[in-house]
Amino acid sequence: MSFNKAQRGFSAVEVLVVLVIIGLLGGAGYYVYSQRSNDTKESATATDVQAAPEINDAEDLDTAEAALDANDPELSSGDLDKLDKELEDVQ
Repeated sequence: MSFNKAQRGFSAVEVLVVLVIIGLLGGAGYYVYSQRSNDTKESATATDVQAAPEINDAEDLDTAEAALDANDPELSSGDLDKLDKELEDVQ
């Protein structure tokens, strides 16, 4: 078999090496992405949040308001107005 010096292209071994390298980089990237994704999911899960009780009367509404205040330290005035309106509706 004679080779012409003008031949150009990649051999099968070179292509295989490139595919292995791309596969390793892709696998490493997927591993890092999945670990970060799991960390984000775990940190976004609230574990110390109280559940608001069912509201049947004004006293229950006060209890729910206290639970919401405990869970949201930066309570906006819009939430307070909504709770006050619901309290008026119950009374």
